[in-house]
Amino acid sequence: MKRLFVIGCVVVTVAMLAACSANENDEPNNPATADEQSEVPPADEEETETGNELESPIGSSDAAEIKEIPVTVEGETEMREAQFHRSAIGYSIYILQDFMLESEEPNRDVILSNYDDSFFTRVINHGSGADAQEIKQMITEHAEGEIVEGEDVPLADIEYTVKEEITNEDGVTMIVHTAKEYNGQLIGFTLFLPQKEAAEGISPAMWAMLDTIEW
Repeated sequence: MKRLFVIGCVVVTVAMLAACSANENDEPNNPATADEQSEVPPADEEETETGNELESPIGSSDAAEIKEIPVTVEGETEMREAQFHRSAIGYSIYILQDFMLESEEPNRDVILSNYDDSFFTRVINHGSGADAQEIKQMITEHAEGEIVEGEDVPLADIEYTVKEEITNEDGVTMIVHTAKEYNGQLIGFTLFLPQKEAAEGISPAMWAMLDTIEW
């Protein structure tokens, strides 16, 4: 009888130890760490949100803006599509198809003809303290060709006009120097116009684009 009692006690003790072991295995190993992880957003989501902020364009819609501008060729005016650009110098301009605007160096841009890159216009920001007449005098003193002053150009409210005619092995090139003030900034334009047949269309297009400049 005593032997049966001892065996029963051993069986009960083993059962109780097995139940305790099962309860411990069901509990999480580190509940505090699990709670902290549930509160932290996934790393991928943080990177995606940050990436979206960096990729969001600012003012990109301006560069896509296209409108028609008037171009007068041999007395006939036609409307042509031009794309909006804002220069690092500070001005805005509409550039016609078959032309491109590039930054040449600090405070200088160049408008190039894709059809013939010997036709181009240099745009120079002389700044707010520049003297237009001093610049005109410097142009005439350093001119390499025949100078003609005061001729009309198709651009309103200009400060001066100096036309320079250069002849070399490539033929005759008319260089037109002029400048206009925009909100206190003196902007100079130098147009290089070889006297070729293409000048009949390219020259009016250059002036039409310059006429769209705003500050």
